[in-house]
Amino acid sequence: MLKKGCAVFLALCAVFCLLLPAAAESTIDAIKVTINSDIDGVTENDAEKLFTLQSDNVIYWSKISGPLTIADYGGTEVDDELKAGRTYFIHYYMEPAEGFELPDQISDIDLQIDCGKGVTVINTAIIASHVRLEDGTFDDTRGVSVYARVVVDGNFLQRITGLIHDVVLKIKAWSLY
Repeated sequence: MLKKGCAVFLALCAVFCLLLPAAAESTIDAIKVTINSDIDGVTENDAEKLFTLQSDNVIYWSKISGPLTIADYGGTEVDDELKAGRTYFIHYYMEPAEGFELPDQISDIDLQIDCGKGVTVINTAIIASHVRLEDGTFDDTRGVSVYARVVVDGNFLQRITGLIHDVVLKIKAWSLY
């Protein structure tokens, strides 16, 4: 009876030792963001209207280049207002907030994106950056990059004219001259 009791006790200790490292791992809070498509008339300076952070573990990219870049369907960077019915490719950058550490690889569990109508996420990745700051020093930063295709909300006529305009831009981008 004593041998049986010792064997059961040792088995329970072994199971506990196997479960202990899994329980000790720190859980990573999910990064929650919303990508909006109701952005007619919005510019690159209105990052919060395009891309809304729902969690406080990341902040908008604060380095020199800014938190986002916008390109039209032909690949040309856009600086003016976004037009209804048009397709844009938007690259968002986020960096961890103070005290938050990003995982080595990003997954759907780590990054939860709520997409508006007409939004398609193309790629998400962890990026490493070596940035020269305004004072001349360098800063090494890891961040999260989200690349998405956004069709700006509009009525039927705006979507048709936007599609035609985007096709013309794509044909111009393919031209040999």
